[in-house]
This record gives sequence, C-alpha cells and structure tokens, in this order.
Amino acid sequence: MASVAERIFVSQESSPEIPNKVQPHIKGGVELVHVDKAFSNGLVATDDISLTIEPGCFYSLLGPSGCGKTTLLRMIAGFDSPDAGDIRIAGKSILGTPAYRRSVNTVFQSYCLFPHMTIRKNIEFGLKMKRIQPLKRRQRVDEMLSGMQIEQLADAYPAQLSGGQKQRVALARALINEPEVLLLDEPLSALDAKLRRELQIELLRLQKSTGITFIFVTHDQHEAMIMSDKIGIMQHGRIQQTGSAYELYEHPRTVFIARFLGLQNIIRKSALTHIPAHSSSAHHLTIHPERITLLSPNENPREDGLSNYRGVIKDRLYKGAHTDYVVELENGVELLVSDQSPLHQRRTPGMYVDVVFSMADLIPLEE
Repeated sequence: MASVAERIFVSQESSPEIPNKVQPHIKGGVELVHVDKAFSNGLVATDDISLTIEPGCFYSLLGPSGCGKTTLLRMIAGFDSPDAGDIRIAGKSILGTPAYRRSVNTVFQSYCLFPHMTIRKNIEFGLKMKRIQPLKRRQRVDEMLSGMQIEQLADAYPAQLSGGQKQRVALARALINEPEVLLLDEPLSALDAKLRRELQIELLRLQKSTGITFIFVTHDQHEAMIMSDKIGIMQHGRIQQTGSAYELYEHPRTVFIARFLGLQNIIRKSALTHIPAHSSSAHHLTIHPERITLLSPNENPREDGLSNYRGVIKDRLYKGAHTDYVVELENGVELLVSDQSPLHQRRTPGMYVDVVFSMADLIPLEE
C-alpha cells in the first residue's frame, strides 16, 4: 500500500533538529477509561470509550463528521468534561485539572493566532504565562523560529501570512511549551493539496524528533494512513476498530470501516460462486482492487485456487502509474480493478474480460 510505504520512508529520513531535543524523550501516554459524554439535547457524543495511546505515539482519530472525535479531543484538552469515566496522562487522572494546568497543547483548524501580536509574541505567549525570564524566552523563541524555518516572519503579523505559514506558527506556539501531549484538530484541512502534503511530512518529523504524543483528528482516511502509528476509526460515538494503517487496510472488520477506508468492492457473499460455504459467517466480502487481475478470455489459464468471472469493462480511469477499471460481471456485480499493465495493453470500455482473483484475498465483513 503506497501510503504505508510513504510513511515508512518518511520515518526513516533524518529529522530536522528541533530546539532542545537532541535526543527525544518519549512523553506520557493517554488512557481513556469508559468515557461517556452526552449533550443537553440528548445527543450522545462518546459512548463508553476505553482507549490506550502509548507514549510517543502518533495516533489518529478518524471518522465522519459528528462521530465524536473532536469532542473526545476537547475532553482530553480540558475544554469539556466527561459525564462518566476517567482520562489519564502518564498514568495520572487529569479530571478536575483545568485546561491551562494540563500538559496538553492544542493546534486548531482555524490556527487561533492573536491578530494584534507579532509572530514572535504569538509564539512567546505560553512562556510568558509561565513567567519564564525574558532572556530565556527570547532564546527559546529564536530556537523555535529557526527550527520551524520561519525566522523571517518574526516581526510579521498573522494577517500577513499564508495558510501554511500560519500553521507553522501555530505548531511552534504549541511545541514551545513542551507538552506531553499535542492535540491536532484537523489542522491541515484548509490547505491546498501541495502544502498539505508538505506539512504532513513536517508533522511526522516533528513528532519523531520531539517524542511528544500526538493525537490527530481527521476525516481524511488517506491522511490518517500516511501519518499514523495507530488509527482509531469512530462511528456513533464509539471506536469501531483500532490498529496500524496496514492492519486496518488488510483486515477491515465491518462494512462501514471498509467503505470509510475507500474500499469500493463491497460484495454480497451470495453474489459470488466458488466461495466455500464454511469460509465465513459474514454476509459481505471485500477485495482490494490491486489484488484482481484482468485477462482476455483467450489467455485465461483457469488455474486451480483462482476464482474466474466473465465481465465487461464499463469505465476506465487513467491515474498515471495505474489504471482503474469498473468491470460489470455477468451477474450484475460491479468491481473496481486496479491494473498496472503497460500502456499498450490497457483495455477500453466495452471489452469483455475475465476477472481473476484468489479466494484467499477475499476479506469477510461484519454488518
């Protein structure tokens, strides 16, 4: 899977030096124990969530709007309180501890920079509230400006900055306080694709360099899979499945998770022949598009262990390194197939093909 490969590549790259962090010290983990939260209108935001996030982990909360992921973040930050359950950082309960006393900082989607302050003063603000001496404050701000490569912006104001520059300032302001946990609430959603990609890599390097536990909220499955050590997929206030990007992609548990991860081949088991009746009690199956082979009918070897279905190409989507085909089988089932054949072998809509895959690549899905 390309996104996992990208993440491995980034994590192996040498990270830029982060101020005062020659050797990163792994910071405290987060535990949520049977956390419930409902709003005054009766809407359940989180429903009996128990979760352990290891120290120094880049953990992403992934899910559709309204699933409870931002509410969970706000409770860890101290902006909201749970109705029941406990929240712990480094093994200690933080319930009753006000937000400003928690070793937690938050980076918001809207940046929340002070418009009347220069960039230097924005970054310095947290240190000033902690009554750090002016000379030491200046030294640490200078180091952070250099580490984030925004020295030239020190005397500018937020209104003079681009979206990417504002996000770097927001990160610098959060990191300078050296929190144990950094919460990021969809911080890249307002950026264009190129800048978003650049800051994804920057966030990964920062997290590995500082050792801070990152909890990242997003509804973008590709972003979560590229960046995360672990991902928790939320629906209706509950975490439906948690695991690495590889684990989730290769073993989605339910139809909802498969669809949310972008797996389009959701098939009713009864629609496929050659499937052993005892293979699974699940009523739905999925298969990754890259695990399916297209062959011309006259070149199909009909090997044992492979399922073969005749179909017709309905659509073709050229994507550079590969081409996606929508193929309709004779029984009406449509499958998305990802093909990396050389350009001269690529097929066109209307052509009949044999769709071939191994039964071992079919993944059973719960409802």
